[in-house]
Amino acid sequence: MPDYSLFEHAMKLESKGNYLEAFNIFEFLLDSSEHDKGDLLFHCGWCLENSVPVKFLRALAYYKKAAQTTTIPLCRMNSFFRCGWLLMQSKQYQYADESFRKAICSDALRQFVFVQRLIACWCTL
Repeated sequence: MPDYSLFEHAMKLESKGNYLEAFNIFEFLLDSSEHDKGDLLFHCGWCLENSVPVKFLRALAYYKKAAQTTTIPLCRMNSFFRCGWLLMQSKQYQYADESFRKAICSDALRQFVFVQRLIACWCTL
């Protein structure tokens, strides 16, 4: 099965709540150069965060590595946000604040605001 199909299969498993099975595939794909490594790391973290029982520390580690590794601005923003969320849930408020600030200051958010402003200007013409 090609990597792309395997990735799509993992995404379907994840969306159906089969987190541990999806995690195993995302982790396997980390050795592939077909996908953004940070995106795969994010999905690994998401699967661990949503598995029962929650694997908090492992999920946090995957999100941190995803934020550092990804080339996708939206993935970086989401990774920082998920770090902040997990840290907030564990009452590590100072670290949560730092992660949320990194998410807010991310390229993806700046691009989103820029696009919204362009649309607003275009709609007023």
